[in-house]
Formats: sequence, C-alpha cells, structure tokens
Amino acid sequence: PSPRACSARRRTTHVMALVSAKTEKMRKLAEEMAREEEEEAKSAETPEDRRLAELVAAYSKASERSKEGDFQEAVSAWRKVLELEEAVQAYQERGAANANLGRFRQAESDFQKALELAENDEERASVYFSRGSARGDAGKEAEA
Repeated sequence: PSPRACSARRRTTHVMALVSAKTEKMRKLAEEMAREEEEEAKSAETPEDRRLAELVAAYSKASERSKEGDFQEAVSAWRKVLELEEAVQAYQERGAANANLGRFRQAESDFQKALELAENDEERASVYFSRGSARGDAGKEAEA
C-alpha cells in the first residue's frame, strides 16, 4: 500500500476510535440522566402516592383472582385490599368469593358490611343482588 493509503487508513481508524469513544460517553451520560430522573421521581412520591399505588396493585390482583375463579386466593387478596381501605366493592367481592367456596356465614358477614358502607341505592342494589345470588347458591331461595 502507498504511504497515502496507510495515512488515510490511520486517519479513518483514528476517527472511528473517536466516534466510538464519544458514543460510549454519550451512552453513559444518558444512563446517568435516566438514573437521576428515576431518583427525582421517587423522591417526589408522597406516602399517599405509595399507598394508592399499593391499593391499585392489591385491587388488580384481587380482581384477577376472582375472574380466574381462584376464590381462595381472591379472599386473601380482597382481605389485603380491605386492610388498605374499607370499600363496598371489596366487601361485596370478598363475600362473593366466600360464597363460591361455600363459606356462606363469612359471605353474609361481608355482604352485611358492604351494605353498611353503601352510600347510595345503586351500591345497595348491587350488594343485594350479590347476596341474593349467594343465598340462592346456598339453597336459601326463600331468603334471597
């Protein structure tokens, strides 16, 4: 190869090395910036934000277990929801899961608590419907 070709190859190699070094430096800088943003986001969370995130996660898990027909796990998952926040729907859903497991006393207790917490006719009607279905499943059609 001619001296000119060797010189061009060296320059190309040198430029490629510089580009590679700059690319790596930029990648590290981007990673550092992403870590900093994540830390800032975490520090901006309030205890209420974390509680709500935990509640949403617990509610999602409980709903999935109920839909899948895994009523034993659903009862446990709804219990977790209720530890975080008493809610009509959580008692109603846990009552339905208990009824599906044949635990009619626990179901009745859950439905009763849901009725106590219900704030409007729509919530009460929904709980009455669930309780009536559970009673029908238990063979208590006269009480349904």
